[in-house]
Amino acid sequence: MNFTLPDFTPAIPEIFMLVMISVVLIVDLFVSDERRIITYLLAQATLVVTAVLTLGLIGTETQITFNGSFVLDPLAAVSKLVIYGVVLVAFAYSRHYLRA
Repeated sequence: MNFTLPDFTPAIPEIFMLVMISVVLIVDLFVSDERRIITYLLAQATLVVTAVLTLGLIGTETQITFNGSFVLDPLAAVSKLVIYGVVLVAFAYSRHYLRA
């Protein structure tokens, strides 16, 4: 039985987001309440960079990796971009409410 290493390229945006979510959570542990904007800005920057990474993959053909459990096609890329945009706007609008 041979093991073939999967192609990680289609999953780079998700891998980046996973790493940055971990970073944001760890940073939030050590930030005081007065400087909580750092967590907010890191979360927003994570969404923007993830969207840019996804844009880089949007023109490629359908890619299947991880033994068929990860499929990247143009519809999936556009759906991810819409979700990133909606979450970015939701974070921006809810920040003032959460502070109050």
